[in-house]
Amino acid sequence: MGLATSQVRMLTLTSRKADVEMQIQLNSKRKTMLTREATELSKLYYAKLQNARIQYSTTNGYKDVTYNYLMAQDSAAFFEGVVEPSLSSIDRKTSDSMILTDTFGRVILSDAMLNVVINVLNHDGTPGQIADKDKDGNSKPRTVETMTLDAMMYLLETNSGDSKNPEFQGTSSTASIMSTQFRSIYNGEAFGEINDANKIMGLNVLKHMLRNGFEYGGPIYKDNGKYYTDPKLTESSKIAPADGTFYIIKQGATLISDAGGSMYWTGASANNLVPGLTKTVAQQLSQMFSYYGSIFAAAFNGNKDGIAHFNVAANIQKDATGKYVKTNNTVYNTITNNDNLQNGLKSGLYQLVNVTSPATGGFAKSQNLDYFKTQNYVVEKTDSSERETITAWFNAARADLSEKESYWDTEITSLSTELSTITTEIESVKKLRSDAIEQTFKWGSA
Repeated sequence: MGLATSQVRMLTLTSRKADVEMQIQLNSKRKTMLTREATELSKLYYAKLQNARIQYSTTNGYKDVTYNYLMAQDSAAFFEGVVEPSLSSIDRKTSDSMILTDTFGRVILSDAMLNVVINVLNHDGTPGQIADKDKDGNSKPRTVETMTLDAMMYLLETNSGDSKNPEFQGTSSTASIMSTQFRSIYNGEAFGEINDANKIMGLNVLKHMLRNGFEYGGPIYKDNGKYYTDPKLTESSKIAPADGTFYIIKQGATLISDAGGSMYWTGASANNLVPGLTKTVAQQLSQMFSYYGSIFAAAFNGNKDGIAHFNVAANIQKDATGKYVKTNNTVYNTITNNDNLQNGLKSGLYQLVNVTSPATGGFAKSQNLDYFKTQNYVVEKTDSSERETITAWFNAARADLSEKESYWDTEITSLSTELSTITTEIESVKKLRSDAIEQTFKWGSA
């Protein structure tokens, strides 16, 4: 009976010993995994510390580059901040010519800005298209430049509260005033009767301002493709208008036409650059052209020979009536997440480009992020507060790993003690079993 009991006890202890040894092995592997996790944690910590953000400089320090910083917020308040920078608290881009594209060089537009482009592409008469004509009155094909000016007209109207583009939030009284004066030049009304000659003159005024911005202080005219300011011109000087020529009136003077079609200055007190265009609005238009011109011109950069093309990172198709419609704007929806934008800029998925002229919308697709850092348009740096946050996260994660390691150390120590006890007991049972066998055989041979 004793021998059988010893044998059962031996089998139980042997099974338990195997279980404990297996548990010790598993816990040892868990500890090894914790060591690997600690190594990976250290690597990730270092990577996070090196993971600088693409930022821009402000008077209050550095801020992350965001989509709205690069490509305009869809609000009337932001628009007013662009056209009146001295009165605004918005962060203006270091360079208005710096815009955002995808890796293929397609301009990434918000829904509101994309609607402006689509309406211009559709030639829907709202807000009307500038009829670009030559000196003989023949219509010219639409160009990037004329389509960009169309977009400016539509942008002004929608920021004035036009319901045709509800994505723009709010209304701008500044845009309303600008829109009135812009349209007066746009349709030739500023120069008197609305006719082809005055429309051409108005178009040339707008083209010049788009290309050159604001100029003031004297008449400006074009000769052999170059613009000149002639300080010798007096109030009685007469300048014959020609195709491609427009005039900026001297301060305190007004431009009028005589019966023969010549134009000259008078000593009136109006401070107009051209009839109907005040100095204030001229400055505002120049700011608008500078900021939004590069964006729209690059978006129309696919336009050629009067055929409506586009260069935007969105799905635009023609519907059954032949009009362009937006089917989706996925890239814009993704890029409004700042982490996605930051990672995309560093990987090349999204790219900054420098538009050479708002009249042509051309840009070099080969420019990489280093170019814009070299130009000090953006910087790549880690914010000190973010570094502290990363370090706090690392210390918490490391403490968690240390706690797990201590737990498994305690488990292994406890199991090792139990294994030692089991081993001792097995040796004891073996001796009892051996003694029982010996006694049995001795009894049987007596």
